[in-house]
Amino acid sequence: MTILLAICLLIGMALGQRCNVFALVVATGVALVVAIGTVLAGGAWSSALAAVAAATALQIGYLFETALQPLIVDDLPALPAAG
Repeated sequence: MTILLAICLLIGMALGQRCNVFALVVATGVALVVAIGTVLAGGAWSSALAAVAAATALQIGYLFETALQPLIVDDLPALPAAG
């Protein structure tokens, strides 16, 4: 389950960098289905816990990356021309 949460956190960060919030809604639905499918053998409560934790990790990653977006420097100053 820890690997699932780490992957969801990284996917959330990638979505926060490139996509809008509507992509997060779709990704959360996919994460819920995948989490329930991967932990289904453990029982109903563990599957529900994994699904909620995966969706939460996805959203935390998106929020974290969105909060860090203004701090990321995209344009570096140009180097002076040689010669």
